[in-house]
Amino acid sequence: MSRVALQPKFPGQVPILYFDLPQLEALASPIRSEVFWSFSWEEPRSAADIARALGKSAQTVHYHVNALIGVGLLLEVDRRKRGARFEKLYVQAAAKLFVRPTPPREQHVPITKGFKGLTRLMAREFEAMWAAIEADPSFQPVGLNRKIAIRIRPERVAELRRRVLELTDELMDSPSDEEGPHLHVYVCLTPTLAVSQDWIQRKSRARKRTTKQPRIDHNQQQ
Repeated sequence: MSRVALQPKFPGQVPILYFDLPQLEALASPIRSEVFWSFSWEEPRSAADIARALGKSAQTVHYHVNALIGVGLLLEVDRRKRGARFEKLYVQAAAKLFVRPTPPREQHVPITKGFKGLTRLMAREFEAMWAAIEADPSFQPVGLNRKIAIRIRPERVAELRRRVLELTDELMDSPSDEEGPHLHVYVCLTPTLAVSQDWIQRKSRARKRTTKQPRIDHNQQQ
């Protein structure tokens, strides 16, 4: 698979965008996150297109589109005539959109809230795929949903993360096939709840031991 660095297609777009705090706070709304990720960086779409896809009112989607424009995540790039009126067309502001590898603490909560919107969109896409198969069994599904639990050494965790990033970079940098369907690829790599909670408890116990003051025997002082 040949790789070419993605280049902006529209004025104002940038090759890579790392989310800042105002952008992450905008995406902390699950509905707004769904709206944003339903747009594309290379195929202009209208708010009405997104409203139909998500089953939301046009007014609701327009509200969130304006908020996304305000923080620099969507760009208006064109207009098209629909009946007696014109629709504005939008794209995402960058070809690649990333959360920073080690985001500062104030970004943790909005990142998590925005992730809820992504999972809602993923569920909608699976529901639509099954509906398409039921309507026409010849529809070729490409959905893949696999959850695994593994236990590996820290150095292998780093290797796994590197390989996942390499694969997603390769997919993003591949030339678009105009005849192929648009696909969403979701990747999530996290410790289990038990691992994170145990780590917090151990750190808390360690802090208590280091801050514990020695007891003073007042009888010996007299």
